[in-house]
Amino acid sequence: MVDPTRGATSDTGGLRWGRRILTGLVVMAAVLTVLAWSRGRFEITLGPAHLTVSAGAKPVLVTLLLLGARLVLGWRGPAIAAAVSKCLRSDAFRKPALAVLGLAIFFGGAEGALRLAGFEAVLPKIVVRGESGPDGTNRFMIPDAELRWRLNPGVEYRGRSVNSMGFFDREVEAEKPMGTMRVVCLGDSCTAQGIPPYSGFLHERLQADPPTAAPWEAFNTGVHGYSSAQGLRQFQILGSGLSADVVTIYFGWNDHWLGHQPDSETMGWGMGAVEAEVVDALRDSRLFQAMVHLLKPPPQREWTPTADDETVLRVPPAEYTWILQQLIREIRGLGAVPILMTAPRAESLTPLLVRNGQTRDLQAVVRLHDEYAALTRRVAADHGVRMLDLAELFSGPESAHLFADDGIHLQRTGRIRIAEELHWLLRDMADAGELPTP
Repeated sequence: MVDPTRGATSDTGGLRWGRRILTGLVVMAAVLTVLAWSRGRFEITLGPAHLTVSAGAKPVLVTLLLLGARLVLGWRGPAIAAAVSKCLRSDAFRKPALAVLGLAIFFGGAEGALRLAGFEAVLPKIVVRGESGPDGTNRFMIPDAELRWRLNPGVEYRGRSVNSMGFFDREVEAEKPMGTMRVVCLGDSCTAQGIPPYSGFLHERLQADPPTAAPWEAFNTGVHGYSSAQGLRQFQILGSGLSADVVTIYFGWNDHWLGHQPDSETMGWGMGAVEAEVVDALRDSRLFQAMVHLLKPPPQREWTPTADDETVLRVPPAEYTWILQQLIREIRGLGAVPILMTAPRAESLTPLLVRNGQTRDLQAVVRLHDEYAALTRRVAADHGVRMLDLAELFSGPESAHLFADDGIHLQRTGRIRIAEELHWLLRDMADAGELPTP
């Protein structure tokens, strides 16, 4: 017996409209296919909407797919509609759907609120680690998308070789020998320069007279021209693999040299390929930008990019303070002990600093450099960090012989003096029980 209500209940208005729409799309696709095949290419432009159909297999396949969908809907439409309706009414669908809807409303509302409030943060460029390596040249410095530049392993420069780790020091294994205490010297050219650098003299003293019963070693990771911003990023990349017990921090000169942008604006954000794809897809979302800044707050900035800016400090004072604090947190987070060092200066500096565009006025830069030394002292005091105040120890005319002609870098005697002061400080820290055990 035929159910007289079957046609009325199964052939709903939604199904009728679905069939009509698909029929219209099939006819339109067939017409466009004929036009494209007859003319080679057919275009439709309606305001911002633009459709191009080129002769080939694709328009034919689209027409066939639409026709297939129309036939399936006409043949099994009521059954499909009933199944969909049952699914939509079931708890297995409704509960997850409500949860997803709630999340969509929350995140959509937060995104809209941030946009209405005018919030926007510029995230660093994304760099896929392993895909931005050296360019194969024989220069001692090579470009690096995260750090701006780095030393080229294996290259010789002015009688010195860059070791396999990428630093001007003896060859060192990244994996620390078991039971050994390791001192890593972080810094710029003042740490990297010299044959040997002060880390080499420190290494000799630690080998001959270790502060504790364990064997000791020291080496530097200094790179010419680095600011504290680059030093922080370098330690974030390499720090966990160095197994340091003590890390000395010696920055302050390159931070207050002039540049067209602060260093932190020019360094990429390194991550894996999958992470980079995700971040790149989300980087325009205001909500994602806000989450990044909450989880990883940026340093305080005193610079806003404008058309009138010609030069700015590479690391402004407030950002320099933040970076030192972050370095302390990073080092302590790895179970190591930080030592802050102020960057000493001679009473007079070379006029080349003005001619090279690193500063506009020698007297002004002396005052600025002393300000950065004072910031280093303040951070050390606020965070309970041991400090080697070289700016104070090497001040006065009696220390002039310790400096090179530029008044910044140190002669051999100056580097030996740093090693002696560090060795004494480490012994004092050992006596006070402030050093980790190997």
